[in-house]
Amino acid sequence: FYILFLDDDEKKTIERIIQSLADQKVFKKPIVTQIRRIGRFEVAPEHHQRYYEKNANSKYCKTVISPKIVKFRKRFMHLFSD
Repeated sequence: FYILFLDDDEKKTIERIIQSLADQKVFKKPIVTQIRRIGRFEVAPEHHQRYYEKNANSKYCKTVISPKIVKFRKRFMHLFSD
């Protein structure tokens, strides 16, 4: 997996966060996410835009995406305001 950055400030922030997570031993295994400068960016085709929103009842969304959203919300809900 990759985290993409636009400038050196973003890269430093990403590195600092990854180091903090590693220091806190948030994950059982080492963080292997790679940090890369963003390259050429292309907008996805229209049928991929807002895919989950348009296809929430599809088998893929129900079995792959929805559980990840639930897990994310449980872990990070405190960061969102009402």
